[in-house]
Amino acid sequence: MQLNGFDRPGGVEWRAFAVSLTDLEEFMRKDYTAVCLDRSGDSPALRRDRFVHPGTFGTSTRLLRTFALDRKVISLPFAIRALTSLPAQVLSLADRGRIAEGMKADVVIFDPATVRDRATYFEPFQYSEGIELVLTNGVPVVVAGKPTEAKPGRVLERQRGPRRP
Repeated sequence: MQLNGFDRPGGVEWRAFAVSLTDLEEFMRKDYTAVCLDRSGDSPALRRDRFVHPGTFGTSTRLLRTFALDRKVISLPFAIRALTSLPAQVLSLADRGRIAEGMKADVVIFDPATVRDRATYFEPFQYSEGIELVLTNGVPVVVAGKPTEAKPGRVLERQRGPRRP
């Protein structure tokens, strides 16, 4: 049984295909707007078998560059929260989304002066610029802006706890 596009109750998926930049700016200003990705990465099969949205490679850096750094619709800390702790909270991932003892080491180090997306609808397989280091579960997966061969990621499931009153 599928509920709202998911195989478990809860969660929201929203895709905007015909909205203006003004609409996106308004969405970004909301303190409940979390930005998280659940997309496949680069693979030969993706390149030949189907359309790949440029957001597969550029959503996070577009949020940082366009909405926080260039247009100043939101602050850089607000954007980082929308990419880290808020999605972890929404998805009930208690061990992710913050840098603290006992948390998984999922960390992205970027240069605010150079961070930007390069992916387009015509050339979606373009890595973003300005991403210096990415750790997934404490293992480097991007070093000096280049992907490594490491694949320490895993499928995450909601970490359900007691409901709050």
